[in-house]
Amino acid sequence: MSYPRDPSKRVAFTFLWAWGLMGMATQSARAAETAPESERSAKPEDVPARRDPFVRYPDAQEGRSPGTFQSGLPLFKAPEELLLPTRLIESPTGEILPSLHFAAGSGSDFGLSNQNRTGRWVVSFGLGGVAEVMVASHRIVHVSVPESDALAGFRMKLPVRWMGSDVGDHLSLAVNVAATTDGKSSSSSAITRYRGQNATSLMYDYRETTIGVAGTWRAGRARFHGLLHATDLRVENMLVHRNTDVVQAGDQRKTYPSIGLGFDYRVNPQTYFLSELRTVPKLTFQDETAGIRVGGKTEFATGVRFFLGRAVSLDAIVSIDEDALGIADTHIGLGANLLFGVGPRETSQN
Repeated sequence: MSYPRDPSKRVAFTFLWAWGLMGMATQSARAAETAPESERSAKPEDVPARRDPFVRYPDAQEGRSPGTFQSGLPLFKAPEELLLPTRLIESPTGEILPSLHFAAGSGSDFGLSNQNRTGRWVVSFGLGGVAEVMVASHRIVHVSVPESDALAGFRMKLPVRWMGSDVGDHLSLAVNVAATTDGKSSSSSAITRYRGQNATSLMYDYRETTIGVAGTWRAGRARFHGLLHATDLRVENMLVHRNTDVVQAGDQRKTYPSIGLGFDYRVNPQTYFLSELRTVPKLTFQDETAGIRVGGKTEFATGVRFFLGRAVSLDAIVSIDEDALGIADTHIGLGANLLFGVGPRETSQN
């Protein structure tokens, strides 16, 4: 149909054309209102926002249990409900194992130099979600040789809810008490004092008792850890060899602090980046006073923790201390963690 040339007819034609468009729009709106819910177009606010694949969502309507990690790669889906060890690399965190849950970790490292290092291990068990018992190796640098003796400990969660709900949702605190068995240290190498070499060997018995607090602050994918310990060291039956002479020194008692700072970050649902700065006790012998002096040695370690499954993880660690003279003094560590439980995951409120 052609557009009319007569002006009056043009006005009538335009009016009828507009009237027809309005009628079609009205019918479309009524049809949309009566259409089934599934056929209606979604409003912008009804469309869910893009989700972070590493954030936990309670997707019960989708058939997934609350608190699971979402992943777009079916072959690499993260295990649900990961159990994290209550130790970062060597330092304990502010977290406590869930009730009736068991954790075991072991590792060893080797240096690029000829310096010998000892392996480390820890076994712990959660009690009621508020306490944890543990047995672990304990390393102390005796004059020139790192030595480890079994250490038994008890950890208890401290309440933090009284600081406010915002703090309680992010902070965990635990008090740590531990003691070593009686150990023996012996060094047959020359003992260097500040001004020369007199003693040729040194033997003594020792034991330690430690008390302190560890804290963990959770912020998204990251956790920040802090540790402050005080240790009471008892040294007994000290024998000092000077050439052919043997001198027996008196019993000694030393108290020293230990600190630790740590950080871990969830790179993806199965991989964590770890970093830790800690002090290690280092004993030196003062020949002029026939006494033991306790100092501290700072160590830095960093690495990755990869979860093979819900409860099995592997650690790859690189560490170096303040005594290192170069790259050859770097140490490479490998470790494994096993965590499982027979009780529920729920723990008591802080």
